[in-house]
Amino acid sequence: SQQEEEMEEEEEGKAEELRMQVLANLGEVHAVTGDRVKARFYLLSALALARALRAEAGESKCIASLGELSMEEGDYATAIVWFEKALVLSHKLVDHEDLALAHTHLAIATSQLMRRTPRATLADV
Repeated sequence: SQQEEEMEEEEEGKAEELRMQVLANLGEVHAVTGDRVKARFYLLSALALARALRAEAGESKCIASLGELSMEEGDYATAIVWFEKALVLSHKLVDHEDLALAHTHLAIATSQLMRRTPRATLADV
């Protein structure tokens, strides 16, 4: 019946959302244990699934985690790109906690990038 099909689709959607959360959690675990390659793999997998499911809250969390991972690796330029994306999504979702974290991480990554970028002086001109 139509109702049974709808219930089945809803269950499949819940299962896929749970799968996305598990992938993101695996990414977080590997990030904490220092295996950045596996962390990135699982976070990118979770991000792809979040986008396919149009689960913007999950997408935002994955993006922020990828930014943190990039920052830990010293890749501040990439971290900034991730945090800017997280900022946009957090603002859209009106998630004040994630919005504050995105702002903070963006400021830290920008500061670190500026410290590492050589500045031109008048003597260089």
